[in-house]
Amino acid sequence: MAAGRAAELGGSVTLAEKMSSTARKLRITGGGRCNVTNVAMLNDFILHFGASGKFIRHAIARFSSQDLISFFKKLGVPIVVEADGRAYPSRGSAETLARALEHWSRTQGVDVVTGFPARRLIERDGRIEGIAVQTYSARNSSAVQSAASSEHVIQADAVILATGGASYPATGSTGDGCTMAKRVGHRVVPLRPALVPLLARCKTLSQLQGLSLENVEVTLVEGDRRVAQERGELIFAHFGISGPAVLNISRYAVIGIERGSSVKAHIDFLPEQSDDQLTTLLLDQFNAHGNKMVRSVLSGFLPARLATALISTAGVDPDKKANQIMSRERRSIVRCCKEFVLEISGHRSFREAMVTSGGVDLSEVNPLTMESKLVRGLYFAGEVLDIDADTGGFNLQAAFSTGWLAGTSASTGSS
Repeated sequence: MAAGRAAELGGSVTLAEKMSSTARKLRITGGGRCNVTNVAMLNDFILHFGASGKFIRHAIARFSSQDLISFFKKLGVPIVVEADGRAYPSRGSAETLARALEHWSRTQGVDVVTGFPARRLIERDGRIEGIAVQTYSARNSSAVQSAASSEHVIQADAVILATGGASYPATGSTGDGCTMAKRVGHRVVPLRPALVPLLARCKTLSQLQGLSLENVEVTLVEGDRRVAQERGELIFAHFGISGPAVLNISRYAVIGIERGSSVKAHIDFLPEQSDDQLTTLLLDQFNAHGNKMVRSVLSGFLPARLATALISTAGVDPDKKANQIMSRERRSIVRCCKEFVLEISGHRSFREAMVTSGGVDLSEVNPLTMESKLVRGLYFAGEVLDIDADTGGFNLQAAFSTGWLAGTSASTGSS
């Protein structure tokens, strides 16, 4: 997006691609389905970015989700918006989007050079002069001038770093852009996996493996302090928990674990019911089905495997008849339904993280242009910046919006 936009405005643009093909991460987004954006209104949209929402506001306003949808429609890739505001290609997939984007950038005149890893920025007296790339890739582009036996230089009036973060490193995102930015004086907020599954310890975890639950509420507690809460889908895995409700609060778990704190997930499986309402419901059900086993009664409004696990955690025999349940046992079952506690012992690696938390410090970047405040002619786009959001298309829109704005600014010399 950054390269194509800069070329569209008349710039002479070389896209130096580290991998053998472009847009590798885009091609696997959403399991290949690609939740490309979200049509939430601007104020609601930026809330999903937390502290970085103020920074990203201008880029989203300049190139919005509607602008992106119109952009892809013109490229022959219509986008359909689902009931929750998430938008996907109506025909095709992430691969379709990636191909359309690459074709568009080439038609704008972008010289796309693959297998071409940039290694450092060339800067003099606070002004960008180009990039240095590995020698073995030099044969792929006429824009390269020999600088030394080990590297070649692409001279440029402007450079846009759009190298991604460190998630899904097999796609080429290994933090290179942050390393290059740091070498020219930028501060980099430490990179951490975000939107990442969490490792958990629980005696009944093996019973719950593979269970997917909708509309549960997950509260993350660090020490004795509640740090995040999210409602949505939760998935139990052999290692712990995943799903949108978990992924959206995982960044706080990662930070807490890094600090050495005790981190726990408190799960409310019936958030629409208060403790008193659930108590009343159980009393009514136990009275109506007194001769049934308690796990059968609870399975009337919870998945059977979950009901059995919760009753066992409550210290109650799942095969005990409902009319034999004592009040303290009922209270214990209610507590487990409303506050099932998992000890969070860790998180999955960058290989499974959907995005990266951390990156180039936003205070050192102009949000109106995406230009560095430290080095003239240096611009940033996408996940190389310290920006990450919830699931739902927000992160991809941020990448496209900052790419469009960086390309615009770099080509026109906006500052």
